[in-house]
This record gives sequence, structure tokens and C-alpha cells, in this order.
Amino acid sequence: MNNRKESRKEIARNYQLQAEEKEAGIYVVRNTRTGRVLLGSSLNPESKLNAHRAMLRFHSHQSAALQQDWDALGEAAFEFVVVETVKRRAEPGFNPEAELKRLEAAWIARCRPFEERCYNRNERIRTNPF
Repeated sequence: MNNRKESRKEIARNYQLQAEEKEAGIYVVRNTRTGRVLLGSSLNPESKLNAHRAMLRFHSHQSAALQQDWDALGEAAFEFVVVETVKRRAEPGFNPEAELKRLEAAWIARCRPFEERCYNRNERIRTNPF
């Protein structure tokens, strides 16, 4: 049994392999009292939802409106949900990133995330939704 510590390179590679096993997808942070949502997408949406939750808990979220509602209503008034995932296919050349972009376009058309009922301020739901 080898008890040596993992190198940074090994840790990064293991993290990357785990991330590749995750399903890319579309997520929402939903205010259950008002119905207002933050729409987002990620190659690892569960991780992204955890990041949003942590920023809200530490009062450091980039969306001032979302942070304000969180502070006023409390954590119990919000849900964090992956609403759709990229369906992996075992075909040559399958690109989860391209498939995620297709899903993004469909959800943007459906939700119009930059309108009043959303916390997003523009259509760039992955790069900078605030």
C-alpha cells in the first residue's frame, strides 16, 4: 500500500476525471415565494449550484436582487435544481459543450431570463448572468 500524498497534478487530474463523469446541464435557483429564478448552465451544474448557495450564505452573491431576496426571505424560500441535463451519447465526436449550448438556447427562449421574472440581467447565462 502506497501512503504517499497525491501531487497537485494528480489531484487536478482526478478532479477533472470526476467532472467529466458529471452531466452538463441547465439549473435554476428558484425563489419559491415569488417564482423568480436565476437561470444558468454549466458542465457541472451541481457544483455551480453549490457555489451559488455558498455565495448567498456568505452575503457575497453577484446578483444584488437575488442576494436581497435571500436576505429578506431566508434560505428556506429558495430551491436549487438541475432542470435538464445533456444526454451523453456514445457516438464518435459527441461534444457535451456543443449540446449544452443547444440546451442553453432552448431555455433562454423558454424563460427569457433577462426579463422581470428572472434574476438574470442578460442572455449570457453561463459566462456572466449578472
